[in-house]
Amino acid sequence: MFGRRPIALATVVTLGLLLAACDGGEARGAGNSAPTRVERSDDPRAAALRTALEQGQTGAARTLYDQVAPRLGAEGPTLEARLLVLEGDVLGALRVLEAAKTDWPGDGRPFAAAAELYAGLGRLQAAQDEVDRGQAVVGRTPALIRALGIVGIATPGGAQSGLQLLEEARRADPNLPFCTEPLATARTLVARIALQQPDLPRAEALARGALELRPGDADARVTLADVLEGKGDFEPAVVLMEALFEEGEVSVDDLRELLTHAATAAMVERDLARQLAHLLRARELGATEAQLGFGATVLRREAQSAIDRGREAQKAARLLDVEGADEELRAMRAEKLAEAEGEYLYARRLDPEAIEAFHRLAQLEWDRGDYREAALAWESAAARVRTLPEGSPRPAVPLHENAAQAWRKAGRPDLARDTLTGYLAEEPEGEWAASTRALLVEIEAADE
Repeated sequence: MFGRRPIALATVVTLGLLLAACDGGEARGAGNSAPTRVERSDDPRAAALRTALEQGQTGAARTLYDQVAPRLGAEGPTLEARLLVLEGDVLGALRVLEAAKTDWPGDGRPFAAAAELYAGLGRLQAAQDEVDRGQAVVGRTPALIRALGIVGIATPGGAQSGLQLLEEARRADPNLPFCTEPLATARTLVARIALQQPDLPRAEALARGALELRPGDADARVTLADVLEGKGDFEPAVVLMEALFEEGEVSVDDLRELLTHAATAAMVERDLARQLAHLLRARELGATEAQLGFGATVLRREAQSAIDRGREAQKAARLLDVEGADEELRAMRAEKLAEAEGEYLYARRLDPEAIEAFHRLAQLEWDRGDYREAALAWESAAARVRTLPEGSPRPAVPLHENAAQAWRKAGRPDLARDTLTGYLAEEPEGEWAASTRALLVEIEAADE
């Protein structure tokens, strides 16, 4: 999941090279000679220009460069070259840098910028040659150390040495421009390596260090989420991955897998509420029975428990349904009905195939005297039964007959007949065919 955002010149390294970078390699020139400093323009617009260039803000960088170019001095050509790269003129950038080497012979920055440009193009030998030429001219400057670090993270096996060089460059010059982005990338790369070893404490420190430099960076956050999962810190890992999923930075498969792992961890910790929350979210994201594993059984079991609690509340509500009940009793009954409804709705969420939950919700509407809603609810439940896979448990009550009776109570015998004839048309020899015909005769007789 690396390389999803634009990469400024200081971190222009192709995706393939980034992914290939791993521990072990080392760029030439990684010695111990003392670095020297180079003056930079202190014009605030120059500082803003460097930031815009490093963050890939082409339009802002062009505007700032045009304003401040006369005040940049020796730094001007390297900033212009970086701008040209952002604008897509790589050859123009190289021409500017070659001229700068002649015009400003004591400045190593054109060599460093050229090396970083070549690294971004995948021309690692050319990049290394630029660093060597620069060091031969001006010695070991922070900019050239930075360039060596960028060559390192672009070199297969060079991520570790690249990180060390970039850290060295920043220590040598804490205000060194164009170091933040490659250093954040290097920390993330080496964090991934540490994660695979696994060295989780180091991986976490590096990932968090990358985020200090580049807050909100998706690659570093994905790495941190993986580290947290590896440590068993599933809750913060899930929070991170949910945010990344919302931003489109990770796939639904990645998030579902983490959620099922988090549910398993919650089960081990006997935290049922957390387990159910993760299982429900995983299923909302399309997790299959196989992907949920034992979690699917847990969801069905808890759905039945919720139905049982709802039935008890509904039974209590019926006991409170007495003629002449005072306001307090009516309020208690309404409270119990609401409690039952909450349990049935929860059961339906836990197990969308729990037809009993749909049936019980229809019963609640009947108990409340809302016969139209009861009829619609039973019809909906009956329709769901018809979509159940072959061999699934069927309800022990004729839902369509309940719907018909509710339509009668609602004053719509025509809809009651439609419901019954619809069942007979689909299942003329079904389990409830005889009782359905009998009820149909009863309704027709009542209408005469």
